Amino acid sequence: MLDLFPQFGFRDNLKPSQVTHKVRAEMIEVAQRVRNRMLLVPIIIVAVADLFLYAAISGKALAFPWAPIFLWQVLVAAAVIATIFVIYRRRIAFLRTALVTPAAIMEIDRTSLWLFGRSSQSPRPATRKVGEASRKGDLGQYEYVPHIVRARLRFIPGIPGDSLDWEELGDEVPHHDVTKWMRGGGWGTFAGELKQGSLVSLLYSPDNPKHCRIVKGFATHQQRPET
Repeated sequence: MLDLFPQFGFRDNLKPSQVTHKVRAEMIEVAQRVRNRMLLVPIIIVAVADLFLYAAISGKALAFPWAPIFLWQVLVAAAVIATIFVIYRRRIAFLRTALVTPAAIMEIDRTSLWLFGRSSQSPRPATRKVGEASRKGDLGQYEYVPHIVRARLRFIPGIPGDSLDWEELGDEVPHHDVTKWMRGGGWGTFAGELKQGSLVSLLYSPDNPKHCRIVKGFATHQQRPET
């Protein structure tokens, strides 16, 4: 029965041994950029709301009770900013200290969002392998249509090395199944290249193994010399 399953393989995905401090630092840098952008959201919302409010009462602006409104705005904005800091502090701490293990894609489903597809004149996304990208383009696949990808992964916390096989992940062996949602299922994208049998590196918390994150970097990232 095991012969019916595809062979496991990382292909261009990062292996656990390639998830170095540099890779973690890059992931942390991305998280910090996202956090900094999110911190601007409550400030922009408050500024826009005040502009609309000022325009609506332009004739009575001086007599309007601005002080309590500003106080509530500051309190709400501060609460939102503090929440963002707490969430991303935990997320960054997870990226810095989480354990890494190989995980196998057991099932994968893709939903095409045809409504948001780009025209054929749009530039093609960056691909991992030019030859493979060209081959898929010749097959007429819709690389300009965004996708939502649902992947069910199976992993064994603490398993060493960079390999897995179906015998290790049988139902009788203690393991964890997790479902991850990703955007981008066209060719050349990370999610678009995943299929049943693909292996990925997974960061996970030993206290809560289902708290995990796929490492989406390419193996070519590790071929650059350290500076």
